[in-house]
Amino acid sequence: MKKSLILFCITLFLCHLTQADDIVVLKDGHGFTGKIKSVKGCTVKLKWNNDRLYIPLDQVEYIAFENPEDKVALDFMVSQQNNNCLLGQQDAEMFHGKYGGHVVLGFFFGPFAMIGTAIAQPYPHRGKHTYALSKNKGLFDNPEYAICYKRKAKGRLIGAEAIGLGAWVVLVLIMSS
Repeated sequence: MKKSLILFCITLFLCHLTQADDIVVLKDGHGFTGKIKSVKGCTVKLKWNNDRLYIPLDQVEYIAFENPEDKVALDFMVSQQNNNCLLGQQDAEMFHGKYGGHVVLGFFFGPFAMIGTAIAQPYPHRGKHTYALSKNKGLFDNPEYAICYKRKAKGRLIGAEAIGLGAWVVLVLIMSS
């Protein structure tokens, strides 16, 4: 958190020096200054050094608009309250699947577990934790919510299985040496 705060201060200072408008800081600590052209769906479109960057919103730590009265800033603030895609991603992150169980599946079954998860169709209706704990039950049938929920749930669980597979590979390398 301290690293992000220091990076934000440095980015803010550089923004002031370069007269750039808006600041986007990613969860990995990288920061960009430029002009935010739009925030639609789950993507931030940023004009940066005469290029256009498309940044997934789930990778963004925070956004600072130079002019909070700008139309893009106002639309973003309203969309954060009603962003079905972001709500779907949050529910999948917090409630879908047994993360530890998928690490074990990856350890024992490796790529087969990953293929099985990739083929699966996770829906919020099917997840007992999601159905019980989510405050967004009214959105379960919303197509935008469902697509983002499935994408995030699959990615998260395949990542867990990759960790399990990696642990198996490390164990085999240790035992063979």
